[in-house]
Amino acid sequence: MAATIKPFPDYRTVPAPQAPGYDHLRALEAESIHIMREVVAEFERPVMLYSIGKDSSVLLRLAQKAFHPGPIPFPLLHIDTTYKFREMIEFRDRYAAEIGARLIVHTNEEAIADGTQPFLVGTKACCGALKTKSLLDALTAGGFDAAFGGARRDEERSRAKERIFSLRDGNGQWDPKNQRPELWQLLNSKIRPGESIRVFPLSNWTEIDVWSYIHVEKIPVVPLYFAKEREVIVRGNSLIALEQSFVARLLSMHRGDPVERRHGAEDHRGAHRHQTLRAAAAHHRSRSGWIDGAEEARRLFLMSGLLRICTAGSVDDGKSTLIGRLLYDSRSVYEDQVHSVEKASRNRTAGPIDFSLFTDGLRAEREQGITIDVAYRYFATARRKFILADTPGHEQYTRNMATGASTADVAILLVDATHGVRAQSRRHAQIARLLGIQDYVIAVTEEFDKILPGAHLHPIPLSALHGDNVITKSDRTPWFDGKALLDYLESVDVDRSVTGKPFRFPVQLVLRPTHDFRGYAGQIVSGTVRPGDVVTVWPAGRSTRVKRIVTWDGDLEVAQSPMSVTLTLEDEIDISRGDLISIGDTQVGHRVRADVVWMDERPLDPARVYLLKHTTRMVTAEVDHGLLLNQIGSLTVRTARPLIFDRYTENRGTGSFILIDPSTHFTAGAGMIADAARENTSALHRPSAAEKIARLARGAASEAEAIEAIRRALEDLLT
Repeated sequence: MAATIKPFPDYRTVPAPQAPGYDHLRALEAESIHIMREVVAEFERPVMLYSIGKDSSVLLRLAQKAFHPGPIPFPLLHIDTTYKFREMIEFRDRYAAEIGARLIVHTNEEAIADGTQPFLVGTKACCGALKTKSLLDALTAGGFDAAFGGARRDEERSRAKERIFSLRDGNGQWDPKNQRPELWQLLNSKIRPGESIRVFPLSNWTEIDVWSYIHVEKIPVVPLYFAKEREVIVRGNSLIALEQSFVARLLSMHRGDPVERRHGAEDHRGAHRHQTLRAAAAHHRSRSGWIDGAEEARRLFLMSGLLRICTAGSVDDGKSTLIGRLLYDSRSVYEDQVHSVEKASRNRTAGPIDFSLFTDGLRAEREQGITIDVAYRYFATARRKFILADTPGHEQYTRNMATGASTADVAILLVDATHGVRAQSRRHAQIARLLGIQDYVIAVTEEFDKILPGAHLHPIPLSALHGDNVITKSDRTPWFDGKALLDYLESVDVDRSVTGKPFRFPVQLVLRPTHDFRGYAGQIVSGTVRPGDVVTVWPAGRSTRVKRIVTWDGDLEVAQSPMSVTLTLEDEIDISRGDLISIGDTQVGHRVRADVVWMDERPLDPARVYLLKHTTRMVTAEVDHGLLLNQIGSLTVRTARPLIFDRYTENRGTGSFILIDPSTHFTAGAGMIADAARENTSALHRPSAAEKIARLARGAASEAEAIEAIRRALEDLLT
């Protein structure tokens, strides 16, 4: 029997968390569990990439929670480069056996046999053969169409551009310029043959979130995180453990030169490495004068809550520059990042530091000096934690602005004083308002009063280039008596409470681990629920009582939004994915009136049938009139199956939907339900696509003619 793996000792962890930081971790947990359940519900063969690191350990715990009381319903895939320490491999095998997970290990044996290692072929070529090619080969061999990864958006600039559902083409490649819009929590799982999805449930987690969660959950991690003495050799500035398999080959090839043997075990832990969250070196640490490590962990739990911010405005209005300046002046970037940006800024016209480079992480963005896709950056002050969505200003990439704004609490609307308010600035403001953002930092009030009726407008004269009124009040604006930007963001009170609203619970999965357990897994969109509450299951309209609220941590006496839980009910009712369990009145119907933002270059066509995803329900839908790229319009949407919905202004979770092009699988439109649509004579007499096809089939002279007529009709609808 495998030995039990114990969590690491308490003295090596962060301080025990207190509210509201603890609530922040639970919100991240609920979001990640929701993502995992969506993948299992919508893909045929998912797999989890398991690196044995801390992020993988968190993913495993989240998977256990997501599908409790059943087992993890997908295998783990470890790409073994043969470079892992012995302790890591032992931990991998023991832990997988202990939790009952199926483990697949794949190695590029051919490359290993050819002697592929970094000192012969270079690091890039070595990683390409032992990691990238091995991974793609393993995914192909397993026929996996979705792969969970532990990447986080706070890790590097290109990672900040990744979607939660990140599409890979038939060659396993990511095209950051052609990503699908990703709005709210409505994830598009549609793929064509050969394509796959990389799934990143930890996208919105930060390093401190991961370590804090490990502490709270007492998750086992590889002991090597806390260092161990081992015999090493020195090559250049690198220490290489002698136990690595390629080292023996290296020594024999170079006969000890230029590799220098270091006699005896080398202790490279440092004097105080028991403080595990402190930065290992100066270049890992924020600039001098600011806290890191354990101090940062302590302050995390004294904050007033998470604030999500998006930028908006026309191209070249300074959105990326402002975010970069905010990160730099708040000392939220590392020294190595500063040096890299300073070096890249030498041949540019933005001064000693081009602050936009802190967020423009794609090569095409740096070359063109524009923002192409939304980038997420994470930072914290002593008063609050922030997620910044830096959105593009080009009209071509308006859909990426909508992606960033769909989850934002506050929008910063920038206007270049030399150009004034341009059409794209107005479009961004209108989209942000439609998406429900109430609070705005703006540079010009008169123009936006009409575009943003009822919103809270906070004018601040800003200069991102010179730092005026970004972190502190500027001496150059003595006439301005308001708050600086950071002070405002730290103190603004946003209302996103949904626990007092009616209970809404879209069913993601039906869990049946044993014959005597039937649970309905999902995330609570709004409201509160307790065992014994009378609930109604829609669209059937049947009522019953909640029997249990089941979680990995035990049954709960109460659950509220945004928790991801599993409900069991008193009565046996036919319930499946896409149904809604609710308390209180809701609307059910085939026709809704909605405001739609169209994000596809191919116009919205009322003669075509689209896929509509609303909560966890996917249906076919038609609209009453068309829209062009970046247009916003009020439409009547008719669905083949009923929607169970609320008005978007009352409940974002049940009032939003996305439209998907069935031929390209692109997320083409974002919809916000205004109300149920009334039936009218013209609409009643306009035949649906299904009725048109049925009429063609009935009018055919033979079965062969009917088949051909249906084929042509489907081609017309889908192309």
